[in-house]
Amino acid sequence: MATPQKAAPKGETAATPSAPEKMEVEEALDEEILRMAPEDLKSRTHLLDNEIRIMRSEVQRINHSVSTLKERIKENNERIKVNKTLPYLVSNVVELLDLEDNQEEEGVFSPQLLVTPAKLYFRSHILRGSNRT
Repeated sequence: MATPQKAAPKGETAATPSAPEKMEVEEALDEEILRMAPEDLKSRTHLLDNEIRIMRSEVQRINHSVSTLKERIKENNERIKVNKTLPYLVSNVVELLDLEDNQEEEGVFSPQLLVTPAKLYFRSHILRGSNRT
């Protein structure tokens, strides 16, 4: 990286670097590059430009895939949140059955014992349940 140029004195132009800057630049350059022909330098810079363009497109592609994956994760987290909430359970009483002790049927749902002085009764409820979101 070159250091910023200072204002040139009257006799020098701003385009010519001073002697210490020239030494730093030359030391930084590889000897192979210094020995290359101009055509080779142009082809090498062209190859480097192509590689830079390819790498930029790869970075854009990866950034796009990251953003789509983040969006999918966000949607899936929302789905999980919705599915974790318990639904409202709504039930309607369809029928009430009063059965005597000897009339007890198989499959009667949730019997509650009612005792009257004369007889023993079972009261059964038939419920229909549904989810409400």
